[in-house]
Amino acid sequence: MKPYGINEMMKRGVLILIFLLCMIFESFGQDPQFSQYYASPIYLNPAFAGTGFAHRVSMNSRIQWPSLPQAFISNAFSWDMNMPTWNSGFGIQVVSDKAGSVGLRSTSFGLVYSYKVYLGNKWVWNSGLNFKYAIRDIDFTKMLFGDQLEFGGPGGVPSIDPASYNLRNTGFFDFDFGVLFYNDKIWAGASASHLNEPNTSFLEDEYRLPMKITFHAGMKIPLNSGMFASKRPTHITPSVYYKMQDSFTQLDIGINYYYEPIKFGVWYRGVPIQRFTGPQGDTYMSHDALIFLVGFAAWNFEFNYSYDFTVSQLGVNTNGAHEFSLIYQFKTRKIKKLRKKKKPIPCPAFYNDNLELNPPGWMKKKKKDRF
Repeated sequence: MKPYGINEMMKRGVLILIFLLCMIFESFGQDPQFSQYYASPIYLNPAFAGTGFAHRVSMNSRIQWPSLPQAFISNAFSWDMNMPTWNSGFGIQVVSDKAGSVGLRSTSFGLVYSYKVYLGNKWVWNSGLNFKYAIRDIDFTKMLFGDQLEFGGPGGVPSIDPASYNLRNTGFFDFDFGVLFYNDKIWAGASASHLNEPNTSFLEDEYRLPMKITFHAGMKIPLNSGMFASKRPTHITPSVYYKMQDSFTQLDIGINYYYEPIKFGVWYRGVPIQRFTGPQGDTYMSHDALIFLVGFAAWNFEFNYSYDFTVSQLGVNTNGAHEFSLIYQFKTRKIKKLRKKKKPIPCPAFYNDNLELNPPGWMKKKKKDRF
């Protein structure tokens, strides 16, 4: 194999550095996303805090483009609780995202508060705030500068490039706000993330994280009457999720079908009316992925798996994305002990019908055998 000359190595080093920096800023320009967005309710909208009957724990994990050398891995954990006597909800949230060959990591820790206003006729208005502190860092030992290539790569002498001295890990405060309007069948909400547009630059300059605006809505349609009559709880939940951040826009639309205890879903992600011009001058529509979901929901537990089938210009060689979610709702004191006007209205069951944590219909025993 013919060895590279010094000039060629310098060119390669510059290209590598440019690619890494572009990857970094591109990653910062868009937040981590989850196809199962309703399985990470606080990440979707802080107004979801306390919308269940009890304590709720949600965990999400996403591996995007696993066939690439360094996949994008996102994880989220949240806990929230309903405080009906205060018309409030409280929660905590941790989100971690890792991308690229230089170990670019972003981790945020948030405290969430929401307040409920009961509007009558089973309608509720929620508003929520998420106060976060985020840390972003890079494994600088994996970065390769042009002058290092000249001396045999990262195992050679340290780089004297000025950029290598200016690079630093960063931490910053961040704030989200959201509103939610719902009853037990319909919901609609909006949220704004990065209200303060924090500076996230690794260099001694300024790069502001753009504000993200989202809108989401859906409804639960029971299928337990007429020709769809069934002894098991059955419903469909069509919903839509739109977000925009800087010049980036995205639309998720689809439907879940729940037949206790199994759930299936089909979703589309993209903005079909939007077109882009490629490097060769060709135009193409903003299609991203088709999403297929299967899940299990019973008692106070739910597990879901989804696969993103890539339909964008990236093609199927990226191997799409795999995503898992786990939701658990803890028992609490009986709701009937609360004053009627304080009785919480569950957020629409995009999880399952068992918000009061009774055994599923297909598992119930006769009264004399009840445990």
